[in-house]
Amino acid sequence: MVKWQFFDFNMGKGIKKIFTFMILLIGLSACTVRSTTEIYDTFDATSSLLGEKHDIPPIMLYPKNIFLKDSFLVVFNEKIDTCFQVFDKIGFGYKYAFGIKGEGPDDLILPASQLVANNHNETIVLDMNRFKKISFVNDQPTISNLEFSGAQPFYNGLIKLTDSLYICDSGLEEENEYAFIYPNGELKK
Repeated sequence: MVKWQFFDFNMGKGIKKIFTFMILLIGLSACTVRSTTEIYDTFDATSSLLGEKHDIPPIMLYPKNIFLKDSFLVVFNEKIDTCFQVFDKIGFGYKYAFGIKGEGPDDLILPASQLVANNHNETIVLDMNRFKKISFVNDQPTISNLEFSGAQPFYNGLIKLTDSLYICDSGLEEENEYAFIYPNGELKK
């Protein structure tokens, strides 16, 4: 029978201390993270921006959202009677306003301050539990109703993720911070 013995307890105390110190040193150095500093003298690609100062009309001072549509700069502020103001994108000249508050088919009852979707294809505002789509045809705005199968009367912070999936704030008292709204109106927290 072969007996493997790695540590002889009869060795001198000095050798035991050296052996223990070496094991400890190897163990600690294996776990050490070495920090490195990288210094860049130049960058491969550079860009520069030139800022220009433009005087803007006072009506544009407190917007909730600003977005571009074709040659227009559209300012959204749900706190005034006409929610959308349209300006020229180049010189910021005032063109017209649209989106009055009321209860007509194209009116806004209580628009949310955050846009649900805002991209090149569509701009959507949540108005109570209805969607209002803002589009421009021949430089004239149109507001149309979109179908939305939400079960609640209002959603805070509603954002469109995909064609049929939305996310919103679930509420302060809830375990999860956000909730998903599915096409059938189901709300999952």
